Amino acid sequence: TLLPANKAQFYSGQLLSADGRHALIVARISGSGTDTVKAAQIDKLLDACRQELKTNTDLKDQYTLTSVGAYRAALDNETVAKRDTRLAIILTTLGIALLLIFAFPRPLIGLLALLPSTVGAIAALFVCSFLFTSMSMLAVGFGGAIMAFTVDLGITYLLFLDQPYATHGKQVAREVWSAELLGVLTTVGAFLLLLMSDFKILAEIGVFAALGVAFALLFVHFIFPKIFPAMPPAKRQTNRFLMDAVIKIAAPAKWKLIAAIVFGLIMLVFARPVFNVDLQSMNSVSKDTIKSEQKLQETWGNLSGKCYVMLESSNLKELQKKNEQFQILLAADVQKEKLAPVFLPSVLFPSAPSAQSNFTAWRSFWNEKRMTELKRNLEAAALENGFTPDAFEPFWQIIRQESSGAFEIPPKHFEMLGIAKTSEGYTQLSLLSAGKNYNAEDFFVRLSATGLAKLF
Repeated sequence: TLLPANKAQFYSGQLLSADGRHALIVARISGSGTDTVKAAQIDKLLDACRQELKTNTDLKDQYTLTSVGAYRAALDNETVAKRDTRLAIILTTLGIALLLIFAFPRPLIGLLALLPSTVGAIAALFVCSFLFTSMSMLAVGFGGAIMAFTVDLGITYLLFLDQPYATHGKQVAREVWSAELLGVLTTVGAFLLLLMSDFKILAEIGVFAALGVAFALLFVHFIFPKIFPAMPPAKRQTNRFLMDAVIKIAAPAKWKLIAAIVFGLIMLVFARPVFNVDLQSMNSVSKDTIKSEQKLQETWGNLSGKCYVMLESSNLKELQKKNEQFQILLAADVQKEKLAPVFLPSVLFPSAPSAQSNFTAWRSFWNEKRMTELKRNLEAAALENGFTPDAFEPFWQIIRQESSGAFEIPPKHFEMLGIAKTSEGYTQLSLLSAGKNYNAEDFFVRLSATGLAKLF
């Protein structure tokens, strides 16, 4: 059948479910559905529509608006990305801050180790605003998480600065410059290699993280010495309990190596790593969105990669002519792989002029020479396989007929072909499947220009 799932029907130009309890309203977005700014506007508009349905006393709260589309997934992903990024930043900052407070003789100086990472991220985001027209929230989130290690640059500098004896900012910067520069150069180079990826988000992550690391290094070695030109001796030592614990953990011991090997062997038995490369699994859609999509599929079937085209006419002959015009339009798209092969009623039931043209071509092909040769071969094959001489007489009657016959669409085939009789004439709903080169906007514009059909 060419109808949507569950035998949908048309009434007054609207697509209704078989039970008449659901109406499918298709809206064409002015812009991109994955644009979160546009998605927020759509969501606000639909919420206003829901409130109007509830507050309208004439409707008596009998109608429910269930919305689906790319805009909901975009909003859900943005919400989850913002929430997770915010949570990760808060937890990371608190954890590092506690460690710095206990590790430094002067805790407030230790907390300044967070400053280079923060400045690096802000400066990188500023530069990226000139390099990219827009950035994915995933790129900002992942890039920010990666840049968290730049806190080590500040920690190293400040540990050398915060000593029980007097120190100078520029001297400390010279002492740690070589080691930190080498580490930053290799890191920046590795991140910039992501520019080779065709995946835009990976390229954005690479540029954002590389810039953030570079700006963090510059802040440590050019701004910190200005903030701390000289540092007086610390009045207390580093937390001895913490230092002793670190020394004991880092101290070499045979039992540690043996324990690591045993643990690794045990994990080989129990560990079952799974690498999921399906990008759809990254979609963090909400339960409400999933329920709405399930409800849509239960009522209308899976609309993914498909579109419905409605033809309208006052009589069947006009409908047959429109089908043929529509078939010509679609044939070029099928050849260019913009659409999958299409079946229309005109294949089985052409209009009278087309039927006569096809019949003329048929008679031209079956000339006397071909007919004589076919008859001779068919009689020989019939005799060889035990058929009676008149077994193929019905076939010869068909091939010799003098008229094309009538090809009006019988009412018994209406349901199979997606045709419905209305008070104004006839409507036909045809299902089209997208090809690998399908362009929805281009197809919509060309189809609308012909005036042949309505696209859903």
